[in-house]
Amino acid sequence: MNTKLTPSNLERLKLERHRVSFAMSGFTLPLLRSIYSVFKGDIVMAMVLGEIATHNVGAWLLTKGNDAIALDDIDAHAKVLRPCNALSISDATDIPRETVRRKVELLIEKGWIYRSESGHLFVHPSVVEHFEPMNEENLINLLEAASRIQSLMDDPPALANLKPKGLA
Repeated sequence: MNTKLTPSNLERLKLERHRVSFAMSGFTLPLLRSIYSVFKGDIVMAMVLGEIATHNVGAWLLTKGNDAIALDDIDAHAKVLRPCNALSISDATDIPRETVRRKVELLIEKGWIYRSESGHLFVHPSVVEHFEPMNEENLINLLEAASRIQSLMDDPPALANLKPKGLA
């Protein structure tokens, strides 16, 4: 699959922009609905959790020979994950620090993150299992949308094949 936007497929994108946008909605709308549902409408809390998890695990992913078992071992987190705090999350998201602090407290109450003895924030290992069903469904929607978009970029299919999930 060619993922670069070359001048020729940029031109193709311009020609198919409405169909591409429609195909993308097959991923984005179910994603937003699932986030809204899981977080009971609190999109800011979802952003804070996502930033903490991404910040923590980003360093681990870049390490060669990383061991996934370490992600399940809270005692290993300080060694393998990049720590963060409310200020760093506020800086990364432009969400006010006090709002981040309130969301952090709620996330700790839910058991989705924890604060280490040094005060750093880490995503709790159980969060993967909690979000696994949502992630599986969103991955399917993402791959389907990507396939539709790739087809449009290669050879436009009939519009009937582009109907996103959730429409009758």
